[in-house]
Amino acid sequence: MKQNLGAWMKKRANTVFLSICASLLALSVASLVMTLSPGDQASSTEQAAGIKAGLVEDKEGAERELAAKHSELLAELGGIDADRIKRDQRVIRTFVLALAEAPASSRSVRDEQISLDARWDVLGPDSRTLTEFLPEWMATGEGRHFRLTDLDIQVAGISGLDYSYTALARLKPNEGGAQFVFVTATTKQDGALTEAVAYRASNASRAGLEAADGDQATKDESAEPTTEPSAGDGED
Repeated sequence: MKQNLGAWMKKRANTVFLSICASLLALSVASLVMTLSPGDQASSTEQAAGIKAGLVEDKEGAERELAAKHSELLAELGGIDADRIKRDQRVIRTFVLALAEAPASSRSVRDEQISLDARWDVLGPDSRTLTEFLPEWMATGEGRHFRLTDLDIQVAGISGLDYSYTALARLKPNEGGAQFVFVTATTKQDGALTEAVAYRASNASRAGLEAADGDQATKDESAEPTTEPSAGDGED
């Protein structure tokens, strides 16, 4: 789910608000023109004050209607909790960082499995993260230190009080090419992970992701020197 849900709701709410305000403004301008006609100049100040009071009342009414529309949008989206999403993303980030530390560890695979099993209730003897991902991950990363350079976490679905997420982590080692790790996770209302599975990107997937990173880096580099060269030429 690439689009931020909070931004989407805000955009819809602003559209409702602007539509209401535009209608009220049009009605108010028409009223103002009529009440300030040359035939009744003596009471124009009093009438203008009345119009101002009416606009304030209309504004408050529009705000109430906007709040109601916002509540309806939240209901339609299943009660998305933006604060909970931020909290869950922090939990998933901590989980990914814990996995990234494993290849740099001096402990054996067994010791690392025991350590992670004790730290995360979601893991256990039958966890694919421990029994499949971790041994392969540590063997690949032997003697290397990884640094998390990018982590994209998106809401994948909502089922009752459970939120599910997908994440793509990019880890940069001290040597060799970047490593990409896919993570699927589910959280309970209290923020506890009820599912957390990590997968290393396949060779084909990793090549595609690295190529995409390379294209983006090339674009960024080509966009950097747009002003500096011209400034230098001017000084010579």
